[in-house]
Amino acid sequence: MDITTSGTRRDTMTILGAQLEVEPTSVVPNQSVTVTGRGFSKSQSIDSDVSGSPAQMLIGGEEIKTAKIDDGDLVSIDSGGNWVATVVMPVYSPSTAPGDYEFKVVDDQGRPGVANVTIAGRTISFSPEESRIGTILTITGAGWPAVNTLGD
Repeated sequence: MDITTSGTRRDTMTILGAQLEVEPTSVVPNQSVTVTGRGFSKSQSIDSDVSGSPAQMLIGGEEIKTAKIDDGDLVSIDSGGNWVATVVMPVYSPSTAPGDYEFKVVDDQGRPGVANVTIAGRTISFSPEESRIGTILTITGAGWPAVNTLGD
């Protein structure tokens, strides 16, 4: 949209919010994901341990513990407003229930970024599905919490 005042042309500028990407987007509890942020406050951090700081990472509105973010290290935002962190999906509500959730990050200056994450449903199957006494069964499961040595 152009606005003209006193013969001077003016353009409208749109300022985008911070962008957040979580990879992979479909996860199970205790799985490590890579979180990438762009457009956050320059040279700030995401450190919820600082008293009075609004910085935090949340899934479904619940805060992710600091120990689950970059193994407890501070996530620093560079002079361009970019950062990358490894986050272990928590094994507590809401990330233990299947569904789509908002993954939100807020930096030290209160600037938020949001992405969507899907928590996979749990399944279990038996092979063969029918058997006689003494038959060896193969049981297969998916969507269950991952084994992960990162975080607490």
